[in-house]
Amino acid sequence: MNAASIGYTSLAGKRMIQIQNCYLEAVFVTADGTYVGGEDEEGLKNYVVVKQSVEPNTEIKVTYKKDEEGNEYDNLTDWQSIEKIDLLVKKVGDVDPQVDLVTTTPTPDKYTQYVRSYVGKNLYSAGYISLGGNLMDAYGQGYVQLNPVAEDGSYIDTTDETVLKQYVITGQNVEPNTEIEYVFRKKDDGTEYDNLVESQSISAITLNVKSISGQPVVSTKDSGSSAS
Repeated sequence: MNAASIGYTSLAGKRMIQIQNCYLEAVFVTADGTYVGGEDEEGLKNYVVVKQSVEPNTEIKVTYKKDEEGNEYDNLTDWQSIEKIDLLVKKVGDVDPQVDLVTTTPTPDKYTQYVRSYVGKNLYSAGYISLGGNLMDAYGQGYVQLNPVAEDGSYIDTTDETVLKQYVITGQNVEPNTEIEYVFRKKDDGTEYDNLVESQSISAITLNVKSISGQPVVSTKDSGSSAS
């Protein structure tokens, strides 16, 4: 499919695919790590999908939130077994890239998540910039901080999306599909909160990255000049 025909752009600038009452985030991956964003409708028209990390007809399991009487809401999901799908894209007319995509194990319940594969992705595509200026990725009801380390030792300003878009991920210190276990906070009556994680077995992942251009990357936030 043409990349522009897939899903829609959310208010957060992510490309989302609606499947009944659940939503999948589509993460576009290129052979050289160039950033392809879901917010650029015209730019997406130049790309076609050649591989996907989740096979067609894969089952997505969903549980729904409940009201005070224990009845399920029709459209408020509490957990879903798959949250993201990686889509390998190429420019229309180009030869198919020889790149494999790693499939992340679907989660069995809200207490268990599995580390995603980040290698080959553009750094900005790996997650989102939090209000605190950290690069984060959402895993169910929890979050993992992504700590990029440049191969040449350059400082990476995680608050600057222009900088993040100029790096490709070459390695990660936690293997894909490593299990992340959650413990949820409890109310005074002993029941669990739906969305408050008290502890998790993995809270941060180090990502090895390199400049896509091979040149040093400079943050432009203070200088106002264009990045290298």
